[in-house]
Amino acid sequence: MIRVLIERKLKKRENISKLIRQIRIAAMAQRGYVSSETLVNTEDNGSIAVISTWANVESWKKWEASEQRVAMYREIEPLLEQPEIIKTYQIISTEEMEYLEDPEGWLQQRERHSLGG
Repeated sequence: MIRVLIERKLKKRENISKLIRQIRIAAMAQRGYVSSETLVNTEDNGSIAVISTWANVESWKKWEASEQRVAMYREIEPLLEQPEIIKTYQIISTEEMEYLEDPEGWLQQRERHSLGG
């Protein structure tokens, strides 16, 4: 699974909640969509983020490039100070993170544990 973080800095607040709701409803109908939530910065309510969870990066990329999402973004764009920032993150376990940091050491440690050493 992946998480997608979309950061938006608003210059105009009118209609943004309606537009975000419309995008969420449309996303919910997409193959691979799992969930999403909207966050508002506690120190700057013009700074919002949407975090969505997708089954895989391919599902997200298909939705991101779809005509429907692009058209909806065009409606939001005039309300933004700058283009939205999109980042995708793979959901991994702590053990997987250790492997990414040191694959050989991680594998050697696993072998020692499996041999009882």
